[in-house]
Amino acid sequence: MATTGHARRRRHCCGMNDEEAAKADKYGRELIVKTGVSAVLYPLANIKTLFQLGYEPFPLSTGKMFGIGREAYFLPNGFSYGRNMLKKHGWSGLYNGVDAAIVATLVGGSVSFATSMYLDRYFPDIGGKPVNLEKEERELSEEESVRRLVRSAIRETAARTVGVIVARPFTVIMVRKVAQLIGGEMKYGDVISSLYVIGREEGPKGYFSGLVPQLIAEFITIWGVHSLIYVIERGMLHIQGPDHVEDAEKEELMTSTKKVLHLVAPFIVNTFSYPYTVVSTVMAVTGSG
Repeated sequence: MATTGHARRRRHCCGMNDEEAAKADKYGRELIVKTGVSAVLYPLANIKTLFQLGYEPFPLSTGKMFGIGREAYFLPNGFSYGRNMLKKHGWSGLYNGVDAAIVATLVGGSVSFATSMYLDRYFPDIGGKPVNLEKEERELSEEESVRRLVRSAIRETAARTVGVIVARPFTVIMVRKVAQLIGGEMKYGDVISSLYVIGREEGPKGYFSGLVPQLIAEFITIWGVHSLIYVIERGMLHIQGPDHVEDAEKEELMTSTKKVLHLVAPFIVNTFSYPYTVVSTVMAVTGSG
């Protein structure tokens, strides 16, 4: 009942219909949860950013690769790196920049969702006609499946592009706040003062340092994930044969595989998009002084 009330109020204040209001209410809750989890796990993002910037101040360890062969030197892994960071800089060092990261997540997610809703309402034909959207993969021909994939990828690309662009200033602030730890500087403070510093010293272009490689990484991720899921799902349908609908066991396997695919696919595609993410991170500190 509470959810229905929230959706009704959102419908009245934003001019949404019932379906759009319910969708917005659901997405809002998901975004809050995602932001909370990201905030708790932020030290991992902090360490990843320092890795990308090439900050390796901690001593090497010795050992053998897979327990065999000659002794070799190894850089600390993420967890040992985190322990060293905690000893040297405390929790404040591990959570440095978390405020900008939270704002970037909320702004980027909200804008992407709003763009998607806008496209659904006013430009439903961008990427292709909105047909076969509710059908299961097994009910589609090869051509229909490809058309649905392309439409979905194009529309997600458009929505995510707008979200990334609007959130980029806050991503730049997050990276710079993490980077200033390397030199022991305190140039960038809270989000508002950091926006002022960047605008005063670099102008508008400073807010979007590293934007292009980030967009390329987003494009690779979106199209890579969609393509990978499509290939595996269609491949499974061909393996199962024309009678797979009759087989409840195979149907359950297909459903489970789809769920796993949506979780695993981004990590696989990340192998190809990661170099652009590194370039984006390095470019974010260009001109920061």
